[in-house]
Amino acid sequence: MEGCVYDKDYGSIPEDTIDCHWQVKADEKHEVHVHNDLPQNTPQLEVHCASGDDDLGHRYPGIGTEFNWSFCPTFSTLYFCHFWWNGKDLRFDVFNNTDACVRNSGHGFIPYDTTDCHWQVKDDGFYIVKVLFTLQLFIRMHNIQAGYCGRQVHILNNLPVTSPQLEFHCASGDDDLGHNFPAVGTDFHWKFCATKYTLFFCHFWWGQNNNQVFDVFNDLHYCIHDGNGYVQEYTSECMWKVQADGFYLGYFNQDVGKVLYTKYRDW
Repeated sequence: MEGCVYDKDYGSIPEDTIDCHWQVKADEKHEVHVHNDLPQNTPQLEVHCASGDDDLGHRYPGIGTEFNWSFCPTFSTLYFCHFWWNGKDLRFDVFNNTDACVRNSGHGFIPYDTTDCHWQVKDDGFYIVKVLFTLQLFIRMHNIQAGYCGRQVHILNNLPVTSPQLEFHCASGDDDLGHNFPAVGTDFHWKFCATKYTLFFCHFWWGQNNNQVFDVFNDLHYCIHDGNGYVQEYTSECMWKVQADGFYLGYFNQDVGKVLYTKYRDW
């Protein structure tokens, strides 16, 4: 091959060149900024960023604040960040390109030769900034809803001790949890990664005449679509309690240190 590289847009390179010399500008400072723009009164954002030889530790930025770091990269420098928020987690590169922050930003996300890489964390995903004169335009690159892991559904058998055996069968479209027969006073639960389409239902049987079937999870914010008033927004652990008078839905309240239940429906 002649000319060092196929793409000669870097300048005029004679076709008979056999000695190819590359220069890396290692003295040019770059910065990465992570902005916490999540809604107020939501769970704490946790971030861990690192490169192969630089671990920035776990950070817990306040809402409306940012943390940042600067470095002098080479062509092989890579920084990733792992984000945790409200039962979701996602990891991706925040810097791997000295020209445009990340390699997949070449689709018009940010200008060539950008040295300040700004990332914005919102409840619907991750955005990278495109600076147009004094206008900062954030463009979404990663959908955070794909990472709603750590969701849980709990079913507590709170029926009387001398009552008939409780039986229930819970399932989603692709996950069958089988028939379960929990003892009185015990909790049956499962953990899963949810999207906006995730739905789990349960069919309950108790005694000869009591049986009910309903959704126990179908909403990313309130456990179930009509869960507002039963649980706080962004509840990740959906606590169900089965009693002789019906079914209760609740959540763990950090202020009082216990689960608060509200009756949801009768048998």
